[in-house]
Amino acid sequence: MPVSVDTPRAEVAKIAIDYGVDFINDVTGLKYDDQMGPTISKADTSAILGAYVYGLGHSGDIDETIKALEESLTIARNSSIDEDRITIDPSIGFFRKDGKSPFYSRITECEWYERDLQIISNLESLSKLSKPVCVSLSNKSFIGKLLNLQIEDRLIPSIVYEIICVLKGADIIRTHNVRETNIAIKAFKSIKKNISAI
Repeated sequence: MPVSVDTPRAEVAKIAIDYGVDFINDVTGLKYDDQMGPTISKADTSAILGAYVYGLGHSGDIDETIKALEESLTIARNSSIDEDRITIDPSIGFFRKDGKSPFYSRITECEWYERDLQIISNLESLSKLSKPVCVSLSNKSFIGKLLNLQIEDRLIPSIVYEIICVLKGADIIRTHNVRETNIAIKAFKSIKKNISAI
């Protein structure tokens, strides 16, 4: 099984790579640590690049998300990371109005849960970047906010949103609910050829 390690720090990534991990998942899309790109490139490791923007005054909408990912792809290419080893992630749950973590993108023009819904609704737009798309949304806070659900009650909506993402082009679903999500995707794919639109 491929193993992924989540870190925006090159030194942590290097240690993980030395232990044999297959993917480095950087939620900042190589923007936090300028040594991350060269570290991944030198090791010929695969990378998952998250959408990330600096500063305040952002909307986090689909256009800005695409722009953020394009910037990360440029960094990746300048670092000579193998094009076939790059996956993109729109960073659902990582655009907020406030928070203590430096790895959240700060938005001011909409509510954070509205941003996450907009990304899911427009996920097919990421196809213009010609990279596999990874989505992680199971049990996320926006589900709790929208439906007033605690984590232990978010399984059903998590799977609904994940299936919508698959329908809209997601290639990889990162989930806490592996068995249930796998069954749901298999069920969806068994009838997908008969579905023309959602």
